[in-house]
Amino acid sequence: MLLLIIMAIYNFRKLEVWQYSMNLAKSVCNHVSEIPSDKRAGLISPVIKYTVSIPSNIAEGSDRSINKDFANFLSVSFGSCYELETQLIMTNDIFNIDCENAIMERHQAQKMIVGFKNKLLTDK
Repeated sequence: MLLLIIMAIYNFRKLEVWQYSMNLAKSVCNHVSEIPSDKRAGLISPVIKYTVSIPSNIAEGSDRSINKDFANFLSVSFGSCYELETQLIMTNDIFNIDCENAIMERHQAQKMIVGFKNKLLTDK
């Protein structure tokens, strides 16, 4: 019975942090679609990789029955946010595509991840 309660609490689809990071992924994909197709090969793959990693790690961590384990996946998600920011800065610098809104959205995702992680680690 306890396991079912834990699973219901951490249904990743209902987590605001997961929903926000999914919207971030859509937004970033729209940004990088502006990169000329003949120049996408080296940059678009890492951007998509790090963008997808954020909600994916939240979802994977939600399956853990121990909050500390889930918090580790949130840490990976948090790190992916920094990797994504680096790629967005490169996109801006190399292709002159304004990614400032996406960077701000990424920052908001990080704040949400930290807040949720802190809640996980303080809940007993």
